[in-house]
Amino acid sequence: MTLQEALRKHYLLNPQFTPRGDYKGDNAKKLVNAHDISHLVFGCDTSLLGEMRVQLWAKFAVQKFSFKESLIYARDKEAKVLLKNPVGYLAMVVFFIKHFSEIARVRRQAQLMPAKWVCFNEDAYMTMPVGAIRRRFGIVVI
Repeated sequence: MTLQEALRKHYLLNPQFTPRGDYKGDNAKKLVNAHDISHLVFGCDTSLLGEMRVQLWAKFAVQKFSFKESLIYARDKEAKVLLKNPVGYLAMVVFFIKHFSEIARVRRQAQLMPAKWVCFNEDAYMTMPVGAIRRRFGIVVI
């Protein structure tokens, strides 16, 4: 299944998620697209644990944004909504403590990757099978 087909299926299985095209601003579109594709490339479901893993993969296995890029997304009103914590900070801290071992698991796998995933460059991979992308980047689904 290509990345484009997987993304289409992702939205069919998760109608509660807003597809990239429904956002007004380019920054929000880019951010939601990169996040949703990260779920697929790194093999993370949409549970709270899956969301935690996506964030960990982003920390350890994705090429870092520049400070300027980070500011652009932090200042964008529509993008800010995407970055909101849906369960509350205390619940999130408790959840992270309970699943602390995930940090080491994802970090170990990320260190084995020959190259880091580059967000916002997904269009180059849309016609490629997800398995081929994972092989290319050395991604092992946890």
